[in-house]
Amino acid sequence: MAALLALLLSAVMIFGCGCTPHEGGDQTTSDAPTTGPADTGNGQTPGPEPSEYDGIVISKVYGNGGGNNSACEHSFIELTNTSGSPIGLGGLAVYYRTGDKSEYISFDLPDTELGDGQSYLIRGASASKKTSKYDPENEVIRIEEFDAEWDVALNNKDIKLVLAPAGLKLSKATPPEELPGVVSYFVASDVLDVDTGYVTGISKNKMAVRTALKRDSGYYLQNLTKSTTEKLEQIVPATSDGKRASVIGSKLEEVRFSHAAGFYSEPLDLELAAPEGYDTIYYTIDGSDPSTSNTRKKYVKTIELADTANSSFGRTYVVGLHYVGNIASPTPSMIGAHVIKACAYNGESYTGVYTNSYFISSKMAEYGVTVMSVSLVKSEMFGNPGFYHNFNASSNDPNTRGKAFLEVFDENGVRRGYSNVELSISGHGSSGTGMRSMKVFFKGSENVADGTESKLNYDLFDGYARNCKGQSITDFSRLLLRNSGNDCGNSYIRDSFMQRVSRTMYADTMAYAPVLVFINGDFWGVYNARERYSGDYVQSHYGVEKDNVALIESDYSQVHTNQNAPFIVTSGLEDDADDFNELVEFIRHNSLDVQENYDYVLGKMDVDSLIDLFISRIYFSSLDFPGNNIKVWRNRATDDPSGSDNRWHFCMLDMDMGISFYKDANNTTEVSNYIGWLGSDGTVASTLIHRLLANNAFRVRFLARYYQVLNDVYVPELMEKELDGIVAGRESVEYLLSERWGASMDNYNTAISDMRKFIRNRYNYALSFLCSYFGVSEDYLISISGNYLSVKFSEKRLKVSVDGESVYSPYTQKFDQSLTVEVSAQAKEGFELVAVIFTDMNGKVSRFEGGTAKITTDVSGEVSFETKKLAVSADLTVRPGIVAGGCEMYYLSPDGKLYAWGSNNNNVLGAKSSDGVVTTPVLIRDNVARVEICHGNDLENNNDNVTAAILTLDGDIFTIGASVIPGLSTSSSWTLVEYDGIPAEISVGFDHLLVLDKDGSVWGIGNNSYGQLGKENEGGTVTSFTKIADDAVMISAGRRNSAYIDQSGDCYVLGDARWHKFRESEENITTPYKVLSGVSYIASGEHELLMVTEDGKLYYAGWRTVSGFSQGGGSYGAQQISVNGVVKAAIHHGDIAILTRNGALYGYGINNGNCLGDSAVNGSAIMLVKNGAKDAAAGYAFIAYLDSDGVIRINGSNAQGQAGDGTVSEYVSWSAVEIK
Repeated sequence: MAALLALLLSAVMIFGCGCTPHEGGDQTTSDAPTTGPADTGNGQTPGPEPSEYDGIVISKVYGNGGGNNSACEHSFIELTNTSGSPIGLGGLAVYYRTGDKSEYISFDLPDTELGDGQSYLIRGASASKKTSKYDPENEVIRIEEFDAEWDVALNNKDIKLVLAPAGLKLSKATPPEELPGVVSYFVASDVLDVDTGYVTGISKNKMAVRTALKRDSGYYLQNLTKSTTEKLEQIVPATSDGKRASVIGSKLEEVRFSHAAGFYSEPLDLELAAPEGYDTIYYTIDGSDPSTSNTRKKYVKTIELADTANSSFGRTYVVGLHYVGNIASPTPSMIGAHVIKACAYNGESYTGVYTNSYFISSKMAEYGVTVMSVSLVKSEMFGNPGFYHNFNASSNDPNTRGKAFLEVFDENGVRRGYSNVELSISGHGSSGTGMRSMKVFFKGSENVADGTESKLNYDLFDGYARNCKGQSITDFSRLLLRNSGNDCGNSYIRDSFMQRVSRTMYADTMAYAPVLVFINGDFWGVYNARERYSGDYVQSHYGVEKDNVALIESDYSQVHTNQNAPFIVTSGLEDDADDFNELVEFIRHNSLDVQENYDYVLGKMDVDSLIDLFISRIYFSSLDFPGNNIKVWRNRATDDPSGSDNRWHFCMLDMDMGISFYKDANNTTEVSNYIGWLGSDGTVASTLIHRLLANNAFRVRFLARYYQVLNDVYVPELMEKELDGIVAGRESVEYLLSERWGASMDNYNTAISDMRKFIRNRYNYALSFLCSYFGVSEDYLISISGNYLSVKFSEKRLKVSVDGESVYSPYTQKFDQSLTVEVSAQAKEGFELVAVIFTDMNGKVSRFEGGTAKITTDVSGEVSFETKKLAVSADLTVRPGIVAGGCEMYYLSPDGKLYAWGSNNNNVLGAKSSDGVVTTPVLIRDNVARVEICHGNDLENNNDNVTAAILTLDGDIFTIGASVIPGLSTSSSWTLVEYDGIPAEISVGFDHLLVLDKDGSVWGIGNNSYGQLGKENEGGTVTSFTKIADDAVMISAGRRNSAYIDQSGDCYVLGDARWHKFRESEENITTPYKVLSGVSYIASGEHELLMVTEDGKLYYAGWRTVSGFSQGGGSYGAQQISVNGVVKAAIHHGDIAILTRNGALYGYGINNGNCLGDSAVNGSAIMLVKNGAKDAAAGYAFIAYLDSDGVIRINGSNAQGQAGDGTVSEYVSWSAVEIK
């Protein structure tokens, strides 16, 4: 049961709005919101489904209300195709209405194809009228080029726009986002709404801009009259042929820069220009204010901006060393920036200060992350007020703030943020590091002039910050630049990872993104940009007015003396904590087994968020809890427009000391157990959960939720995928922490490896601890947890819908008693759908040929799909011969027929027999080109789980047997492997699979605990094929090794290097390591590799000494075994079968099962058969060969029917079986 449930992904807890937390739907998508069929009950006329238009968004909107003094003469609407593919606009219409009483009017779009990334510009009516002409003195931008014209002047206060199929009758009583067929929508009004399609405060001077070109992204308002020229040029709308609106001119008295701020690969000459009426420009390069600084320069000539790839640290850093010694960099120069601040002077007054940062290095484009440039007067950071060192680490009191300017650049170097901010240090114990965490405050009052912005309007978290409707949050007035707290210097990502994989849970989490931070041009570090809990956080997530939010926390000043101390206010009103502290006292002094008391607590506290907070902390063994690191919030206003309840909601915070952070006495590895937190009154939080657990209904609620999270949220495969994504996102910048702060890459790699180990192994421990603590069985947990349908598929290969609605993989749907659904799938170009397969939790399999399956079930189950790649095969031919596993035998005939016999554990033979042993050859497949089986399953220690694989002449790969290879759905029936290349060879390790592609590339999937699949994901699993090497001609997989021969005849290995198998060092081999040259053939065993050279010599490398062939001593690389003319060899646990050119069969090894007749060690093989052998194989305690007459002969153990003669016996001497 657990194995099936582990494949199910929990529903995202998308909160219904009014956004009362913890109501909502089941589908995790990157595209929200979605709409259902037309609701004719609301007066709608049913129309076509909008799916063919998915990806077309309303990207920019401007309404001038017909005013002749507006910033643009014409209203306009810009549409943009964000789908990734061309989309025709024919059949689509824009619907518009304003005010509460008006009906929708529509504008039908022409049958025009819009390419990916292209825009379509609709120009509205002119503001000029017969009685009053438009005044060009107010004009900032001009729409001269457009794709279509609509004789409508959009209102400048109230706008409702809907993009939907043409011909619909839309009801004005229905909110635009709920209208049938809606493709995109935009609403401007004076009512605050959490929905990102809504804005407040639009005017004749403000243009709405979609922050990110995604369907679920929100908009921000840009005041055209207060924008810099650079910003205007960035945001003006464009036509389908790329013609942009004209920028008439900024209304600011601005200093103009000849080059926009951003990334440049070559040095540049920067020119500055003063506004009209100003004749002098002053500028600085050290972050200081050019209107007052004694380091300012007068602009008289071009400013030469040199390459910044290796910049020396500036004055801010030098001064800072006197205050904070541990900010010293071990590297004297590294990547940097030029920060130019400029203002103009007219003899009486100065303009505002304008700031541009320039990164002159080709490296910047390679980093692929957000970049933040902080500029400030150095005393703001070091000195007075000196926020970087003047703070109190031992209390919750607000720290000193320093004023600064912040520019934010996307990964392409486009500036997305331009704001005055305040900075203060964040954290307690971790604030002693040199690279300190910083809170960022965007102050609206400080951003009203000079083109500055009161918020950061940017999709900083790439869709991971989502509101209660599941939409991307893209505006931020509070941020945290975090050093990873106590994890700084180790993984840097523990808290970010744990919160990311917990983001679908009821406790709030803070989104994460890696950013590069520069201070006055000096590189300061790779920081973790995070959301910050505040009134602004709650408003953006739930729609609660920020001034109505009470945010409180545990009192850090008493964390070491009294962890039952009352909570204190973080932000809000002075008495905001009283309600919570009174609730805690009520719980302490009243039995919650009394229903009235329990109901009272449920009305005051979001107990589901408390449950999830404890589940996450216990599961990840995240210490510094439950007496610390707790924040709680509520909406204190009963009349808040959001309709949100007034309960207390818990947040996840600072989880750094978890997921194998400690491996000493504190122990937070996968075997650690902190479930005892639930039974203590030693802290405020543990008191709450402990007392609640006295109520049986809550106890069941807790147990059911914990089990659901174990199987739906903390799924190892999914968590490892998230970890892979986070690690990959930092791969290009992680080394910068070593350069700037002396961070150890070994520490980092070890930490990531430890996290992977925790993820892979935690489930069983967590489940065991849960059952033991509560005295329940897993069957009981199953009985209280409900049923789930899971749908998993490759989005590269298929489009899938459930009951007509498109879904993403993995998809889950919860149900109670029974469920009937229709699952439909359509193959994408280059693939073929073979069947839809439903497997219920009892193991019953239903197969539906074609693309649709109607499934009815009353138990949990999984829907999967069998697909094929429509690709030309690698001109495959049959490689006939014999292959041996531990106790299995296969024979592939010259015409592609595959026979098998021996042990049939997990039906690894594919013999369609319930018998564990098959004693005579059975035809199991035809059309087979290759067959391979694992040679390293540790059978000598009774591990008989083994996987086999075949490659068909059509180029398809199938596996069968034990499900031990992560990423593959191997089972007791032949299972198609979704490999998207053109396979030429295959090889099977114990729990990984190798594929040699037609183009010579080597690909792998499965366990990567020893780096056998490469550096990436070392210590974890690789659940989709990853490239290992190029230019290979042969591959071989051992238990935890991968080997290949390249075109030059060099043999390379990766993976497990214990016992000095391949070299002196026993460290994992994560990049290909050359073992021997001139190699023509290789074969792997459990912990060993055989290599045959082009001149017919045989070499051994492995965990045995060649002299005595005793295990554990190691060969220290390739060692020769004295037999000549070798063409092939095979090994299985200590015994080698060796085939020579003249048909002789030799043996070497320890003679398990008397398979060799005598031991043959000390480097000399013994002859077993003088001539006539055409092929050879080695199993556990038996040797096999195929003779020239087509007879297969076996010597050694016949305990599993390996002889194929219909018998089972302890030993056979060269028994014979012939397959005709």
